[in-house]
Amino acid sequence: MPASYQPGEGWMYGHGMDFAAYVIEQKTGQRLDEYLRKNVFAPVDVSRDEMSFFPIREGLGDRMPDLSPQDPEGLGLAAVGGFNSYDGGDVCYGGHGAYVTARAYVAVLKSLMKNDEKILSRAMVEEMFKPQLQGKAYESLQAAFSGPGGLAFGCGTSGEDRNMGLGGLVTGEDGDGGLGKGSLIWGGGHNTVWFIDRMNGICGIASPQLCIPSNVKAAMELKSAFRTHLRHVLAHA
Repeated sequence: MPASYQPGEGWMYGHGMDFAAYVIEQKTGQRLDEYLRKNVFAPVDVSRDEMSFFPIREGLGDRMPDLSPQDPEGLGLAAVGGFNSYDGGDVCYGGHGAYVTARAYVAVLKSLMKNDEKILSRAMVEEMFKPQLQGKAYESLQAAFSGPGGLAFGCGTSGEDRNMGLGGLVTGEDGDGGLGKGSLIWGGGHNTVWFIDRMNGICGIASPQLCIPSNVKAAMELKSAFRTHLRHVLAHA
C-alpha cells in the first residue's frame, strides 16, 4: 500500500514494525521468532518456551489466557474484531502475533531500563528515548492525539510535550500518566500497555484486556493509577 505520508511529512499508526521484521529476516536469513529468541530473549535469560508466534502448534496453547470473552478456549482470538492472531500460517509479524510470558516481557523492559547492554548498546538505548519528530511530523502526531484514536495513542498520558521515540511514546512532563519525564510507553490492540520510567526506576506492563467497544478512558485512568502507585511504593520503600 502507498505510504500515508512521505518521510518527515506526517505521523500515523501503521505497519512499520511489520516491514522492519521483514527486513531483519531478509538481512539475517533467520525467521523473526528465531532471531528474537537468540538476540533479544536469550540474553536476558528467557527460555525458548516463554516466547512463540505459534503457541498452539508448539504445544503451548494450554498456557494461553483468554484474550476476550469471545475466546473461552484461549485460541488467541483478539478483542478487536475477533480475528485469530494464530492464523495457522508461517509468517511472524513484527507488529502483532507474538505471545510471551509476563516474566519474559518484563525481563526485556528491565534490561532496557537499566541499559545493561544485554540486548542493545548503551548508545542505541539512549537514542530510543529521544524525541524523534519535529515540524509537520510532530504536528501530525499532536493532531492524532486530538482525533478518535487519541486516547489509545496517548496510552494514558496527556502532556503537551509528548513525542515519538524509537519504539514508543516519550513523555515530556514529570507525572504525566503516572510516569517520570522522558519515559517510554506504548500499547496495542488488546490494550496491553508497557512502560519504562528511567527517572523513577520502574517498568512493567498493564493489561485490562478490553473487548472493543468499551470504556477506553476508564482503562487508561486505571493504568495511570497503577503506574502512580508503583512510583509511590518505590518512593516509600
